Amino acid sequence: MKRAFRLFSLLIVAVIVSFFSVSAVSAEGGIDWEKNTITVIGTGFPPQKAVNPAQSRLLARRAALVDAYRMLAESVNGVNVDAETIVENLVVKNDLVKTKVSACIKGATIIAEREIPGGYEVTMQLQMFGGNNPLAAAVLERPTYQEPFPEPDESVESYENTAIATVNVDVNIGGQTSGRQSTASMLLMAPNTSTAFTYDNLSRQPNLQSLAADSTDTSNDSFGNVEHLRIDTASVAENPQSVSGNTYTGLIVDCRGLGLNAAMSPVVKNEKGVPVYGHKNLDYDLVISKGMVSYTTDIDNHDRAGSRPLVVKAKSLQNFNGNPVISVKDANRVLIENKKSGFLDNMNVVFVK
Repeated sequence: MKRAFRLFSLLIVAVIVSFFSVSAVSAEGGIDWEKNTITVIGTGFPPQKAVNPAQSRLLARRAALVDAYRMLAESVNGVNVDAETIVENLVVKNDLVKTKVSACIKGATIIAEREIPGGYEVTMQLQMFGGNNPLAAAVLERPTYQEPFPEPDESVESYENTAIATVNVDVNIGGQTSGRQSTASMLLMAPNTSTAFTYDNLSRQPNLQSLAADSTDTSNDSFGNVEHLRIDTASVAENPQSVSGNTYTGLIVDCRGLGLNAAMSPVVKNEKGVPVYGHKNLDYDLVISKGMVSYTTDIDNHDRAGSRPLVVKAKSLQNFNGNPVISVKDANRVLIENKKSGFLDNMNVVFVK
């Protein structure tokens, strides 16, 4: 009896599958935090009783679209809005957000489609920021007012004695001298303060003491695959320039090795827990069109931060590893330099994962 019932159940399933279009789940695509897009590939197959090839193709395409929308909904639900909230939580609790998210998914763009053996495939993409109907507009609430950035912590030693020196270096990579010269601009801080760098195509911060001590070829493993440098200046401390005449184009927060989780609305805090950078400090419309930060795994990929970014190292992460924590001194530096060029206001910020 049980065997007969099982066979009957399988028969019913087979009839349903043959009657309706069947969609397949594609593992390709997904959330790209560097490009702020969600891309999915939906696959559909026609029912066996299609009248003709034209109807078969149409029904397969329709099934692929349904599959793509379903996959988009699943991907969107898993997006981190902030460090503690995912989209699904907002959709469940707020009907207005649910309606907006649904409209956002329906407005996704078909970027490619094609027939495949026995079926059809549709590639669909949704913008998290920018575009006509981005996800950010559906899930990020407009603040009642734009909060100002906090003032630097006056209890921390200032950077007033900072000087800038430029050194020209020949780079030997992999045993082959390139024959070209690169420029690394270093901020020489006052005694007992931290050191920050700007650099040209160098993925790691150089060893300041080694550079300052020797003006000849120097072995320096801190550059990774760079074997040696020739320092053209007698000392990196020569000819210091006023910091006030040199402004930063952006901010890089180096979170490598900490397990950073990407989010649409992250917050940078100092070690005292004071928020330094968050969407409440920013123009809401610019946040929706541009996004607060750009995520990357390559510290040299920092176009958003411009040609002369200020680089700070995250000390830790908070709130489910979504919010970087930097030192109070580095936070002060960021706030002071932002007053000169407004790189935070313009959201020229990059997080390195």
